[in-house]
Amino acid sequence: MLSVAQSAAGDFSFILHRVDPLRVIPEEPKETVGYVDSFGNIKTTYRTGDKVVAALGPRTRVKVRIGAIVRTATVATGSFNVMEGDLAFAPGSSGYERRYWELFKRGGSAWHEFENPATGSKIQIDVA
Repeated sequence: MLSVAQSAAGDFSFILHRVDPLRVIPEEPKETVGYVDSFGNIKTTYRTGDKVVAALGPRTRVKVRIGAIVRTATVATGSFNVMEGDLAFAPGSSGYERRYWELFKRGGSAWHEFENPATGSKIQIDVA
């Protein structure tokens, strides 16, 4: 509790080692499965502004490969821009100005559609 009180007073003298997060935290992996949410949406490490997604416009059809599984998805601007049962590739809600893109299946699970890929699995996106 003493360290909390010291911090509140602006006294950080109790910290023995300072860590530079830019030197300690590695850069995120590129073009992979970042994680899967509870809805089965695949959160990718593709980010707005990345070369691959910058070339994609709304309604563009893309081939998505995760492992040996290849599916076709539609680039969307929101979850209601695709038909029920369709696979979509769209900017997600995380990542601030450079949002991370995600794969989702309207009314289903993108994770199941790609046979449950592990976090870190490589993803390849090509215009269909």
